[in-house]
Amino acid sequence: MLAVVLIGKSRRFPNKHFFEINRGLRLIDIVFDSLRRAKCEILVYSKIPFSSPFPLLEDKEEWILPSLIFLFEFLFKMGRREVLIVGGDMPLISVEGIEFLMSCFSSNDLALVPRWQNGYLEPLFAIYKPELSLHLRESSGRGIRSLQKAIREAPHVKFVEAESFPPHTFFNVNDLKDLDELKRLMKLNVDI
Repeated sequence: MLAVVLIGKSRRFPNKHFFEINRGLRLIDIVFDSLRRAKCEILVYSKIPFSSPFPLLEDKEEWILPSLIFLFEFLFKMGRREVLIVGGDMPLISVEGIEFLMSCFSSNDLALVPRWQNGYLEPLFAIYKPELSLHLRESSGRGIRSLQKAIREAPHVKFVEAESFPPHTFFNVNDLKDLDELKRLMKLNVDI
């Protein structure tokens, strides 16, 4: 399956994706390694130009909905029928987590999104069909900016319990405190 790694601009922690974690290993490299181990084809969709070891598509949009609309329309034109979206700041995704997500996806689903018991969604570790762009465009036209809200309102979206994934799957790095926690987890060899 094609995995698209999203790299955005962080106000709280600029250039976090390129921060060196350990001996030349950047945060983004850990994400790439997990996807490679899961035998995913990788495309990078980035707001920040950089030398990527994988094909890179520049994200010129400011907000997440227009970004995904553009991406999904591009992928649809390329003949892609499903895509795994992964946040570039989620270093603890595992092969087991990726395989579990893929095993839950059905051809009838427009999207498969992990959802916590409290209702919070994990839309940046989810599988989508590019046709979802039609609904996202409609939502955006109605003034909706929240990806969570647009997904909740979309038809044929299947949810899978986030609690069913390996621990730390949805851990993401947003600040230096998270980076310290990642280093601590890496020393414990947690799903890396």
